[in-house]
Amino acid sequence: MSAYLPQTELDLIAEMETILDDWDRQKQEFERVQEAWRSCQQQMNKLQRYYDSGRWLMHYESYDQGRIPETLKCGVLSQDAIYNALCEEDELRKGWLSCAEEIGEPAA
Repeated sequence: MSAYLPQTELDLIAEMETILDDWDRQKQEFERVQEAWRSCQQQMNKLQRYYDSGRWLMHYESYDQGRIPETLKCGVLSQDAIYNALCEEDELRKGWLSCAEEIGEPAA
């Protein structure tokens, strides 16, 4: 029987095993987040279309005129809510793109 590899090599194998185990644990979470992002993007696009459609302004004015029941949750009609959400979404998108650029092509 041959002698074991030097401890530094055994330590490297153990470290790489930990990296692989971490990847296996996190991969499903990454996939879940990607799917959630795709789903959320569809909803944000719908919100953007509403905000740009003219209906938002009509609803906003109707709220000011007291034509919307006070019991209806309508924070979406505040002047900043949608705008802020769209800005936040844009910043997150930029972060995702930056992350993708940093990752680049797989190592050969």
